[in-house]
Amino acid sequence: VIAHEMIHIRRLDPLVNALQSVIETIFFYHPAVWWISREIRREREFAADAGVIASFTDVRVDYARALTKLEELRLSVNQKTPRLAAALNGGNLMQRIERILKIKTEARAGQTAWTAGVALLLTSALLTALFLSTDTELVNAQTRGPKKLAIGFVSIPPLDRTPNAPKDGDATARLLIEQLKRYKVPATGFLQGGMISDGEKMFPVRANIARLWIDAGFEVGLGGFKHIKLFNTPVDDYIANVEKNEQVAKKLLGDQGLPPRYFSYPYLNTGKAVEDRAKVEGWLASHGYTSVKYTIDNQEWMYSYAYDMARNDNDVNTIKEIRTAYMAYITKMFDHFEAYSTDMFGRHISQTMVLTPSRLVTDTGDEFFGMVTKRGYSFVTIDEAQKDPAYKTPEDFMSEAGISWFERWTITQKRPLREEPNVDAYVWRTWESRSGKYKN
Repeated sequence: VIAHEMIHIRRLDPLVNALQSVIETIFFYHPAVWWISREIRREREFAADAGVIASFTDVRVDYARALTKLEELRLSVNQKTPRLAAALNGGNLMQRIERILKIKTEARAGQTAWTAGVALLLTSALLTALFLSTDTELVNAQTRGPKKLAIGFVSIPPLDRTPNAPKDGDATARLLIEQLKRYKVPATGFLQGGMISDGEKMFPVRANIARLWIDAGFEVGLGGFKHIKLFNTPVDDYIANVEKNEQVAKKLLGDQGLPPRYFSYPYLNTGKAVEDRAKVEGWLASHGYTSVKYTIDNQEWMYSYAYDMARNDNDVNTIKEIRTAYMAYITKMFDHFEAYSTDMFGRHISQTMVLTPSRLVTDTGDEFFGMVTKRGYSFVTIDEAQKDPAYKTPEDFMSEAGISWFERWTITQKRPLREEPNVDAYVWRTWESRSGKYKN
């Protein structure tokens, strides 16, 4: 194997390979260049193998066996090698082994039969190594089926937290919509009417920000006219608040888009009494609405607040730190709720996630949607996600807290809750020390 690499160096193959890479870059979209380049690399390996055989006596079988062992070692160490990439590497290696063992075909018939047998054994060993080394997560994903994720944004338009709020909000909405389209995310934005109207007349600039969602073809759902909790609001007042928001939504939507179908409980709070919740659910059903059950709750809104404060302060270093911390945190939250899913249902149920349409979510879009995709998720509508039978699991959780439906199901079943990842301390401190001005 060392002799093989030395022959490459003597032939100046590394220099030729670098030149090939430059040509491939220049003619990136020309398929003939890629085909020719691939053939050159293949023949280069064959030539080096032939040089090894010519330099030593009776080493063909040992050399072929060494190559196979090295490939098995590589595959056993690199468990994250995708199946396709491994298959491609294995294909080239098997061709090399066959050529190595066929060199000097004038050998005796008995020796040829021995060589063919060795080739068959080595090829079988290589194929076995390739398939046994397949990424465990790939196998598990096939066993469990595809992962699905729906995202609800609460609320549109976003809160004003910057000195030039309308302009900044418009820019953020446009950038976020662009991200959602790029990654084909059929998100739903939940309208908070009090942000775009006083109940009588619209606030034109902020109403236009909400209309961006409609014009882009995204579904709009209902929140409350004011973002209030059912826990500390009389149930009739709570319903009146939703009804007022419904009227604003009708004015905003007009004849455009799909009429609202879903309602998102503000703060994910469903009240303190079963009777109150039942009355709200009855009103929703009679008006054609279904409440959303979020399985992935999180404190993104707290990171988004700290991020907006850093932007207001023009603190570039803190902006970068928060982006990095947020992605680490939100990745842990996926681990957290996926564990709930597999523990409770033995599979990955269709997840529904709540986020705010913030600048942080927008600025980390590539990282976030990329992370979600790498975890094996496809993006679906809330309608599709909530059809998963898991969402029919009964729960009777009543509290001032608003929590994930995984946690509600767990509490109802009198099972222990999992320990949730913590928000970074400096993000929490920023919220505690500066949030009074922006609380809604």
